[in-house]
Amino acid sequence: MQSNLREVFLDFEQARALASIYSTYPTIRICRDLLLQYIFERPLIGPKDMDQDMWRRLGIDIFDQVMQIGIAIIAAKPGQTPAVVPWQVCRVSVTLDDNYHRVMKVYSNRMHDHLQSAATPMANVYVLDVFGFSPSLDGSLNALIRPLQYSIHLVRDQIDCTIAADRARARPPCFAEVRANDAVAPAQEVTYDYYADATSVQRNSMNTYMRNQSAVEQLEAQQEALRSQSAAPGEGLDGSTSRNVSNSVKNAIGSIVPMPIGQQVARGPDCHAPDSLVDRMRFIEQEVFVLLGVPRSFCMHDITVRHDAGMLHCTMTRTVHMWQRSIAEALVFVYNVCHNSPPPKKRKRVDVQKTAKERNVELRFELMPRVSVPELTLAYDKGLITWKAYQRQMATFCGMQDEDLAPHTDPWTKEERLAQLTNRGAGVSDVSGPSTEFKKSKDQGGI
Repeated sequence: MQSNLREVFLDFEQARALASIYSTYPTIRICRDLLLQYIFERPLIGPKDMDQDMWRRLGIDIFDQVMQIGIAIIAAKPGQTPAVVPWQVCRVSVTLDDNYHRVMKVYSNRMHDHLQSAATPMANVYVLDVFGFSPSLDGSLNALIRPLQYSIHLVRDQIDCTIAADRARARPPCFAEVRANDAVAPAQEVTYDYYADATSVQRNSMNTYMRNQSAVEQLEAQQEALRSQSAAPGEGLDGSTSRNVSNSVKNAIGSIVPMPIGQQVARGPDCHAPDSLVDRMRFIEQEVFVLLGVPRSFCMHDITVRHDAGMLHCTMTRTVHMWQRSIAEALVFVYNVCHNSPPPKKRKRVDVQKTAKERNVELRFELMPRVSVPELTLAYDKGLITWKAYQRQMATFCGMQDEDLAPHTDPWTKEERLAQLTNRGAGVSDVSGPSTEFKKSKDQGGI
């Protein structure tokens, strides 16, 4: 018996929260800018007539959207410029087909879009799910920054508490408490300016209110009298000092507030910032760097040991290579869709995705080498790589452009390279092989 698989839309509010974190949290933004510089450092390798700037911008938009929601929504049509569809203007559904393959459809979310029905999937819009962050079948997103959502909210809450504590210490609130002696002897809180029989006086709230109002009026009269007095205009230092003293007295008398009868100013509870806030933030920041695959020493000052430098560089290289491969795979599909031949005059249904895969025009990035310059030279001398590949890798390693390279002709023959390699090994024993940051084990078995 076949069960009906329910079509579920992706969580829009979760996407909004992740997008806000991605665009506003400083550490994530720093890692994002650093990764983009490494990923798009070199031009794309593909057809000679391709627009490098346009495909670079498309790759950056794909990277940003994948970081936020885990997938890329692309509008691609043969003969037109492709673009990333913002997730705010569409709805994406996910379900399983009969063969348990995940199927995602895109529906329009714009009220003024009369060309597309809300119940019909958008034409020429594709969901690229080749990055390893596929959404769950219940509609929840599994973007790369999703595990950081709770930690970042915790950091912001701790910072808000710290600011509130500093503000409370700088401008402490005023607390009033009832005096204990007045509570046990209420008759002492009343002082009369006229004769009255003590047995005929009743203590009530109206009497207390009138006495408090009288105290406020007297204080206001004193403050007004002090403001009306102007210091005699003096000259020189004495006149300036008298004016400053007068202003200070006026400010002091203006800040006096009469307390209600039977109450006094009390000290409120002390405000303290969260304990070990710096250590907490450092731990959470370390989670951000580890999850994004960017060593902390690449972004800010950090104490590194020499034997860790090679592993840090390897971590950054693996992260950049992962993004370059996934983005290149997405760009290959989009390029082949946009450069399909126009459909024939006869109305014939064409499978654009199948045609794009059959066309198979390859786009790729020049991967940043993982080895050092001596290791590249050794591979070239032994004939493992060509002169053109050696030039390209050296240019990538050193950050040079193609026009800075010499003509693509091998200046040495294979015999000359082997002779130079032999001479180097015989002349200097320390340079018989490539140097590396990773030390071998005692049995020479490598890492």
